[in-house]
Amino acid sequence: MKRLVFFALLLTVPLFLQGSTFMITVINLTMIYTLAAMGLNLIMGYTGQVSIGHAAFMSIGAYTSAILVHKLSVPIPVGILAGTAFSAVFGLALGFPALRLSGFYLAIATMGFGVAIEQILSSWESVTGGYIGMRGITAMGTDTLIYYVILGLLILGIYTFRALTIHKTGRALKAIRENPIVAKVFGISETYYKVLAFVVGSAFAGLAGALYSHTIGYIAPSDFGLGKSLELLAIVVIGGMGSLFGPVFGATLYTVLPFIFSRIGFSMTIVFGSILIGVVLFMPRGLAHYIHAWWIKWAEMPIVALKRRKKSSLGSYVDTSFGKIHYVEKNEGQRVILCLHGNFGSWKWFEPAMKFIDNYRIIAVDMPNFGDSCRIETFSFEDYAKVIYEFTQKMNLTDIIVVAHSLGGAVAMELSASYPRLVDSMILVDPCPVRGLDIAE
Repeated sequence: MKRLVFFALLLTVPLFLQGSTFMITVINLTMIYTLAAMGLNLIMGYTGQVSIGHAAFMSIGAYTSAILVHKLSVPIPVGILAGTAFSAVFGLALGFPALRLSGFYLAIATMGFGVAIEQILSSWESVTGGYIGMRGITAMGTDTLIYYVILGLLILGIYTFRALTIHKTGRALKAIRENPIVAKVFGISETYYKVLAFVVGSAFAGLAGALYSHTIGYIAPSDFGLGKSLELLAIVVIGGMGSLFGPVFGATLYTVLPFIFSRIGFSMTIVFGSILIGVVLFMPRGLAHYIHAWWIKWAEMPIVALKRRKKSSLGSYVDTSFGKIHYVEKNEGQRVILCLHGNFGSWKWFEPAMKFIDNYRIIAVDMPNFGDSCRIETFSFEDYAKVIYEFTQKMNLTDIIVVAHSLGGAVAMELSASYPRLVDSMILVDPCPVRGLDIAE
């Protein structure tokens, strides 16, 4: 539902910007650079391969599409597809030699590739226009149409990127990034996945370049030089390597900042460089991670808390000196089973088992800081045990059988040690290592 609302808002953006060609163009450029950065993010953030020539793939896509459409009168969609495919072919050609290189040497190789492509485009004047570039490239239509085309391709790119990274392929890429030797032990083909990352990443950049040429209407070799490759690298680092929406945040910052500082004439190199240094030093995981953490803390958690207050919870509450303790009770009987859940759990952890026990009075408690119980500042086992003891006294419970899991097990042992007359017996439910337990559990 949230995604549908978000996409609906994106569809209405041109309606609010009617007559503002400038703003629509800025948004279009943001989406184009997002696509290019997503390709580099796949290569660097997921596979760990350093590429400093990624803008070269943008230039291949841009010039291929522009030449086919502008000089050979090929339909624009065909030109864009050809530019994307041609960039992927170059990515395949570069991917195999890159397998023998890593780190500094791979960075130098990709930088050399980028410089070579720029020089070829600059010297091939009869086809590319040389240093002057190509002007009057056919546009895809009105600014609004261009916006919707780029938006549609960006959404398709995000879903493609997500499909690649959250399933088997993504896990394999991360395994290669973290430890290639261990990845080989698990049967992961380093050759296949590294080349795949280069091909798909190059295709993303080629698509971005093709869209750029038909959006701006003018391209030159200098638009895709070493400086642009470094800027794409900065976009990925600032946004957050290895994250789905990192390129979105990085590209937005990269595209919007020049227009904010253009009026005061401040050097964008200094501004963007300062932001890059600040992110590397103080936000090493990138903007995406910290924005997501901020969103959870200040947006989602209050909503969840409000829903929790409105929701009529099962069970009852007991007032203790620490606060209200929530519990769920089932059956009647002389013997009482008190259930204490583990970390990040609640009484629901025991709900399946409670359905099959009939001869005992079962009480499943939400410990403090979990479920619907109160929140306390301390996290010591002694205080947890005091809370549970006070709960049992309020409920008039004696000679109880404690069934506990994980954190609840530690609390149960503290409870039985501090109040031995309260606990008759204990059952601690914990995963057991192969070599057995070190304690009598």
